[in-house]
Amino acid sequence: MTTLPIQGKGLDAIIRDTMADPVAPVADPALIAELKAEREKEKSRAISLEKSVADREALAEKLKAEIEKLAVESDSLRRTLDTEIPQGDARELLVETLEKSAKEFDRSGNLLDAFHLYRRVLRFDPQNIDALYEIAAIYYSAGILPQSAESLRLILEIDPAQKKAKESLEAIEEEIGRG
Repeated sequence: MTTLPIQGKGLDAIIRDTMADPVAPVADPALIAELKAEREKEKSRAISLEKSVADREALAEKLKAEIEKLAVESDSLRRTLDTEIPQGDARELLVETLEKSAKEFDRSGNLLDAFHLYRRVLRFDPQNIDALYEIAAIYYSAGILPQSAESLRLILEIDPAQKKAKESLEAIEEEIGRG
């Protein structure tokens, strides 16, 4: 290796120049404003998503509490209800009325009462595919995917030809697998 013929202050100046901090690039004010606006949009979107998640979690908690409440009901109450329920045409009218009321609650966004009435419909008519599908939809909207899938499986046990239930079940199982 050969040495460079640099001597004196020139060498000191080269060393100082190579060790000095590089000159910072000048930022474009329009680009900075655009990036700040984009950051604010993202913050607003994140807040909106957090609120949506909190709302779904609250609905899920309400549904879980309702499920626990229903599970705690005593057997004597169930037997009493079964003995007091009319049979024949009167029973069909009762089921129809419960189902109609459940659909009205569902349309108005009162999913908790709709869920409760659909469960009642199933108590009197366990083969009611419409009620099972609505319960599956309510579970799904609350983010309770395993119970939603179970309701869809019950539909397919009753009627394996239910294409809508089969497709929904496949989509939910795929979503559960990813989650």
